[in-house]
Amino acid sequence: MGTTIDGEALYDLIDTPGFQRAGQVYKWLAAHNSDASSRPELVQRFVSEHEEDPIYADECALLKPILEGAGILYVVDGSKPYGAEYELEMDILRWTGWPRMALINMIGSGDHRDAWRAGLGQYFSIVREFNAHQASFKQRTALLSTFAELEEAWRIPLKRATQALEQEGLRLLQQASSAIADLLHTAIAAKVEKRVSQAESDQATTEKLKEKLTEKLQKQIRTAERRSQQEVQRIYHHQPSAVSSAQLELINADIFTELSWQLFGLSRFQLVSTGAASGAVAGGGLDLLLGVVRCCWVQC
Repeated sequence: MGTTIDGEALYDLIDTPGFQRAGQVYKWLAAHNSDASSRPELVQRFVSEHEEDPIYADECALLKPILEGAGILYVVDGSKPYGAEYELEMDILRWTGWPRMALINMIGSGDHRDAWRAGLGQYFSIVREFNAHQASFKQRTALLSTFAELEEAWRIPLKRATQALEQEGLRLLQQASSAIADLLHTAIAAKVEKRVSQAESDQATTEKLKEKLTEKLQKQIRTAERRSQQEVQRIYHHQPSAVSSAQLELINADIFTELSWQLFGLSRFQLVSTGAASGAVAGGGLDLLLGVVRCCWVQC
């Protein structure tokens, strides 16, 4: 996996297995070590001698791409306690002589970032905290730019990759903005009409007609909203099946639910005054709500 422009691969991302027998590998390296200058060749020798040995299959699969010129991105779980056993892995990676960067990813509920930073800083040129599931687009491209600083030869291709990703991100944002703008236009322009005869002009009948028309209008806007939502998901290649139950509740909260307006920052008083809390949105109330939505989209 990586970035390709006009058929030219600018970088590849290789997901390797982790160390399974770091202690045994380090023991072998230490037993054959003479001085620091020969350590990269020694790591190469270990792989050459053990790549057919199933016992060290993971270690060889991990080290081989590095020895072929890949940079090192070492990812740890900062929610787990730091331990000396990880230092064997980090020392082996240091012996390869290749540029190294460490990422602290918070997966669980614990917090041991300070210990990890202190330990990682002794083995890696750069240490960053990075959550792959929550990182923004800017944080992702910034990480790529930082990695480019590890090796002079990587700067130009990774800079081109970063620019390409930024251009693609802008293109997707423009497409999504257009889909949302279409939704707002549809919602603001939506209307339903019914001619009322003299026999239907009494208050009770009129109220029933208003309820039916309101329901019909809301159905039109809900349909447009769902269509726009699906279009944005398609633009960003988001799979609904990957959404959590809590997130799904927010997605399914359509424009006429109280939850939606609370997300837009409306107070309980504003909800009641516009009719959103009761669902009785019609006429001027609907115009007011759509005006609030339009303002919210501009601010976002």
